[in-house]
Amino acid sequence: MYLPRIIRDGYPEWGLPSYDPAVPGGTSAPIDIPNVPDGVGDSACARYDLPYPPVCSTVPALQLTNILFTNLSVMQAVSLSFSATEPVFTAVVSVGTTDQPFTLDTNDLSKPNYLFQIGCCEPVSLDSRDCSEEHWTAKASGRFVARAHTARPSPSSFS
Repeated sequence: MYLPRIIRDGYPEWGLPSYDPAVPGGTSAPIDIPNVPDGVGDSACARYDLPYPPVCSTVPALQLTNILFTNLSVMQAVSLSFSATEPVFTAVVSVGTTDQPFTLDTNDLSKPNYLFQIGCCEPVSLDSRDCSEEHWTAKASGRFVARAHTARPSPSSFS
């Protein structure tokens, strides 16, 4: 009930600043992206100076950096629950509206807000995914903008 107002206005009595907009600092830990088809991962490893086309040797990973959240305070309560066995309170909220979507963007437009990396290697033969001694990490970076409104978890996502 009070969370959207606290996010928007802060809470001076507790020393909490406004978190809308919010600019978290630093760079996130790598977030693995599972189930990417080998051909897609291999394309990120493309090099033309090797006898055999490179293959990916790890799952791709993303890191977030230079992030700006807006409209974080635009939310509505969906459900509130207390655990009967643990000291746990769960609040499920709907975020954003069509007029004010929750937005994740770049804080400083001169810098990227995501970093991408994937392990690569030269295979031992044309039809193999076994790596030779040649290994490297392919890296990329850029900017994305994500907007969401009325996002709610499915009831089966909670136990």
